[in-house]
Amino acid sequence: MKSTSMNKAAICCTVLCAAVVSGLPLLGLELEDAVAASMAQAGDVSIRDKEFMANAMKVLWWGTTAIQSQWVRSNQTTGVYNPMNQFTHSGPADPSDASIVSPNVDVVYNTAWLNLADGPVQLNIPDTEGRFFIAECIHYYQGVFAAPGYTNGETGKQTVVFHHGDEVPSVAPGISVIRSPTPIMWIVLRVKWNGPDDTEAAQECAEGFTLQTYGKTPEPTPIPTFHHRGSPWVEPAGSNPHDYVGSGLYPWVTISDVWQENKPWRSDRPYSFDGYKIGGVINEDVIEASQKVGFDVDGVFNPKRLTKKQRNILGQVAEMWNNWLRVYFKYEQRLSIMINPQNYTSSIFINPCTTFTNNNRGYLIRDIVAIAYIAANCARDAVYFKGDKSTDGKPLNAKHNRMYTVTIPGNMPVKSTGYWSLTMYNSSNFMLVENSEEIYHYNIQNATPDEDGNYPVVMSYKQPVKPPYNAEPWNWLPAPDGLFYAVTRVYAPESVVSSGLYYPPGIEKVE
Repeated sequence: MKSTSMNKAAICCTVLCAAVVSGLPLLGLELEDAVAASMAQAGDVSIRDKEFMANAMKVLWWGTTAIQSQWVRSNQTTGVYNPMNQFTHSGPADPSDASIVSPNVDVVYNTAWLNLADGPVQLNIPDTEGRFFIAECIHYYQGVFAAPGYTNGETGKQTVVFHHGDEVPSVAPGISVIRSPTPIMWIVLRVKWNGPDDTEAAQECAEGFTLQTYGKTPEPTPIPTFHHRGSPWVEPAGSNPHDYVGSGLYPWVTISDVWQENKPWRSDRPYSFDGYKIGGVINEDVIEASQKVGFDVDGVFNPKRLTKKQRNILGQVAEMWNNWLRVYFKYEQRLSIMINPQNYTSSIFINPCTTFTNNNRGYLIRDIVAIAYIAANCARDAVYFKGDKSTDGKPLNAKHNRMYTVTIPGNMPVKSTGYWSLTMYNSSNFMLVENSEEIYHYNIQNATPDEDGNYPVVMSYKQPVKPPYNAEPWNWLPAPDGLFYAVTRVYAPESVVSSGLYYPPGIEKVE
């Protein structure tokens, strides 16, 4: 079994390496390359079954993002948590918050799912008085299509009207109109938080962001029940796809659910926003493949068109696809580290999100982001540098009170509207590190600079007693008694950062 697993990984990595050698961009692997690597796991099966598997994988290539969107939306909008067309405002993250991995401690999060099927929805943005914010707008296939915010210095009150379809609403001068590629869209709003003394002001600012049906006076939205269309061919009709978790039908029923409500647009009919083309999310090959694995022309999944063997194969395909994504993701991380001596994994590699120009060639990256970094910012708005190794290439481990240092430069290349932060996480659960001092991160607001204007940080399990680390200007960032990683976030980065040409100083072990 061990050798088999190694062979699977080796086969996938061989395909990836061949892609690099041939000059094929890793971030834009063609569908056929991903399918070929996944099929390497299939083993000795008939040609007919391999063709069926390949068609199913083409559907998952497109459908993975749809599955993730459906999962998040159904969890967030069912019941009283987050009704459609309303923001849910939350406070800053702390170690008890397990709702998101590697939470950002520098912002308060606010989320809303908008239903544009019944008409446009208006976003009212308050005057944030210089406070940084990003309102990330994501369509149902996990592509960012707009991001109103303070990244480029936008301030003051703003009004944005979102709509779907060809009919553009008539608005007054000064109001922005943004077309969503899908009738259901997601807003992830981040508002800067400057520490405990700023909580009340940050939350008050966040609560100033409101939604309303366009042209109508704001009023409470009735709490909806999340409706799953499902497939009429799967009993009970219209059931919740979550009922099929753990079965081979779950991904396919969910894709059917999404397809009917958020019809994908085709590659030859790109949407445009602010001069940028938003590539199609489905092409003729995927549509044709879907009709060979149980979908009809309207995207309704009908497993009764399949044999029992084919239905079982669908479950195997989902597992094979997930294995491939994991291998690809690890390879991307290793490749990112290979090109910088500081041993950081950069979000440029994981989520380049090249200013609203995603297309089918970048769909594998969307799949990865949807699974591991859902709602990650585009590089033009924020870049994350994850460090889990010191400059000597060894994992960061504070066991036996090992100490590590990193110095954040005072001239970090960020725009005047932006900022940086450094946050500590426990590798065992990807959460913040609980400590009696309640110190989870540093930024320019709470860190002490040295005489050169830089910010030296020491990371260890116990507070340092060894000079010079036990006194200012050293800033102690508590680590767990074991493996950890630290993330440097750069908001509103200069182009040298967003283009992948800059990495912060590496994390060094104290000998």
